[in-house]
Amino acid sequence: AVPMPEADRIAAEREADRAADLSGEETAVLMSGDAGSKDVAVFIPWWGEDSDFLLTTYYLGVQLADAMGGICKRYLGKEATLDELSNALTTCRMVFIHTHGGDGTVTLLSDKGITSQDYKDYHVTKSGSGICSVDGQAILNHLNGPVVTDYFSMNSCLGMAAERMEAPLREAGVKAVFGFSQSVTFAYDITYTR
Repeated sequence: AVPMPEADRIAAEREADRAADLSGEETAVLMSGDAGSKDVAVFIPWWGEDSDFLLTTYYLGVQLADAMGGICKRYLGKEATLDELSNALTTCRMVFIHTHGGDGTVTLLSDKGITSQDYKDYHVTKSGSGICSVDGQAILNHLNGPVVTDYFSMNSCLGMAAERMEAPLREAGVKAVFGFSQSVTFAYDITYTR
């Protein structure tokens, strides 16, 4: 289990206080349609590396999954790989990634599963030891089945600054892709995501 610092404990208490704001009935209306997956995946690659990355997005994912009758899967730090992100698109109704981003990409702290072809095709760039920026086509190139995700949220700066993330995901069947086209503060990101 990942230890929960004091800030995350406080965030969890605040989320619990706000749980009444997100009723299962409202979520069911938002996610009506094909019964499909009821699961939610939350990726927080910078967990444990950057103290600004709290578990608030994960708590939101738990609430949404609970309201839909599913489970919330979390991938923290180096567990947040390109292959796991791709797998989430084939198994989860909603996917959130809370990370650093730039020019239509999101960053991961693990290069596990990334191939030389990913770099050659310029869908993945490396910016440090294991730190990679990936775009939507890189995620799709690693799929192991059909996309079932209805909602993909990039809680990061500049995820929508270019169509490198949104366009491929939408073409593959993701119904809604959310992100920011500018730099955002963590407080704004969390508040707006709710």
